[in-house]
Amino acid sequence: MAKRRSFLVIGLGRFGTSLAEALVQKGHEVMGVDADPVVVQRLSTHLTHTVVMEAVTEETLLTLGIGNFDAVIVATGGNFESSILLTLMLKRLGARYVVANAHTEQQADVLNQVGADKVVQPEQDAGRRIAHQLITPNILDYLPLAAGMSVAEVPAPEFMVGKTLAELEMRRKYRISVLLIENG
Repeated sequence: MAKRRSFLVIGLGRFGTSLAEALVQKGHEVMGVDADPVVVQRLSTHLTHTVVMEAVTEETLLTLGIGNFDAVIVATGGNFESSILLTLMLKRLGARYVVANAHTEQQADVLNQVGADKVVQPEQDAGRRIAHQLITPNILDYLPLAAGMSVAEVPAPEFMVGKTLAELEMRRKYRISVLLIENG
């Protein structure tokens, strides 16, 4: 198993909750922070630690031990001003890696400028992935990496079955690198 890592997720709405629960399911430690005590109580049995925190200030962030987390996720997407201030404070307080949630390209640009190490746009990313799956139904899963580069999971076409990668000459013929072959 990969090294057990620790994450702080600030904001336990749909995005923050699903991210936090997925990290826990993969064996990592997650502290979830939200202002709503009902949400925090509901997640207290799912996450490693949960904290009700009304006003997130530098002082309250310091009480969480920001420097002890491998990454902090700012998932307060509904309140963009809060996302900006949190990202700025977290970087000033020495957070190792800050991931911030944005809804628009303009928000993403601002969050990058205030120091976020990574900005995600979950709705746009999901929309692109689903569109790609609808257009190319033979692709089981798809992850864009950079311009002109992606990773795709595809079933082997019939003409490939029983042949070696050397025989198929995937790189030369199709400019494809095979990363993994799953049998059975």
